[in-house]
Amino acid sequence: MRIFSKLDEMTGYVEELKEMLPDKEEYLQHLIRRRACEKTIEVAIESLIDVSAMIVSAGKFGLPASEEGIFDILVGKKVISRD
Repeated sequence: MRIFSKLDEMTGYVEELKEMLPDKEEYLQHLIRRRACEKTIEVAIESLIDVSAMIVSAGKFGLPASEEGIFDILVGKKVISRD
């Protein structure tokens, strides 16, 4: 259940980003808009990392040494691909 909740959270952030993302010129000219987009991307990525860590833990795939290690484990277990 926690995984689905986190996935819903991540999807929400991506939808918010789609709504707020300006064109390139506006993005470059408006610092506040740019920072809002960057923060939304950051929290979406954090949600993805959380979900991935939960999958590693639930599958008892081992203890990653870093956040990057989470994805290496998932690739090694063929849960995700590098592509």
